[in-house]
Amino acid sequence: MLDNLKFSWRQLRKSPAFTLTAALTLALGIGGVTAVFSVVEAVLLRPLQYKDSAQLYLLHEHFEHLFEGDANLSAPDVLTFERESRAFTGVGGFIGASFEASGRGLLSGRAPSG
Repeated sequence: MLDNLKFSWRQLRKSPAFTLTAALTLALGIGGVTAVFSVVEAVLLRPLQYKDSAQLYLLHEHFEHLFEGDANLSAPDVLTFERESRAFTGVGGFIGASFEASGRGLLSGRAPSG
C-alpha cells in the first residue's frame, strides 16, 4: 500500500494542472455538500424553537362562494383570533411571498409592460 501511495504522489507531481483541477473539484464538491446539508439540517432536521412545537397549527379561511380553495388569514383576523380565542395559548402570523425569476409575467405568461 505504501508503494501505491508513493506512485500516486509521483503521478500527481508530474501533472500539476490535473492535480490542481482535482483538488479544486473536490473542494467545491465538499463545500457544496456541506452548504446543502447545513440548510437541510437547519430547516428539516432540527426541531422548532417552540415549546410543544408539535402543537402548532396553520389557520386559513375557506371560501366556497368566491373561489375554490383556501386563503390565508388577514392581519385583522389574526388579531381577532388572538384577542377572542380561548382554544389557543398564543396566536402569531406571518407573511409569505413568491417571486417570478424567469423574466415572464407571473400570471399571464407575458413579460410585464412598463
